[in-house]
Amino acid sequence: MCRRIEERRDRSIHLIARELPVRAPHGLWVAGEHADYVFFDSSIGPVRQYQIIAHELGHMLFDDDTAAADTRELLAMLSPEMDHSTVRKIQQRTTYAELAELRAELFGTVAVQRTQTWSSLSQSRPAAPEQLARLIETLEGRAPRP
Repeated sequence: MCRRIEERRDRSIHLIARELPVRAPHGLWVAGEHADYVFFDSSIGPVRQYQIIAHELGHMLFDDDTAAADTRELLAMLSPEMDHSTVRKIQQRTTYAELAELRAELFGTVAVQRTQTWSSLSQSRPAAPEQLARLIETLEGRAPRP
C-alpha cells in the first residue's frame, strides 16, 4: 500500500517507529519538502501499528493537511520529557471530531480489516478515477453525482 501511495504522490514515504510517551499522539504524518514521514508508536501491538499507519496514509490519499507542528513541537513529541503544553496543542489538532480525522480513521480500520487479502490486491488493477471519486463522496457524506 505504501508503494502505491508513493507512486500516486510521486514522493517517498518513510515509516518511523518510536516508543512514544503515553500522552503523545500514537501517529503523525509530516509532509517534508521531498518526502512524507509517518511516525507511529512502536510500543503497541502490530495490528494497532498497522491501523495507525493506514490512518496516516488515508490522510495522504485524501489530500488532507499535514500536521502544522513546528520543529520544536515535533522534537518534543518524540522526547520522553515532553512539555505538557505541546502535547495539548498537538492533541487539539488531532481530534476525531473533524471530518478528515473520521475519514482517515475509517480508512485505517478498513485497511487493517483487509490485511488478509493484501497479497491478492497486489495483483489487482488500480481503482478507476470514478471509483475513487465515489469513495471520497461517500466518506465525506456528500450525495453521489448523477
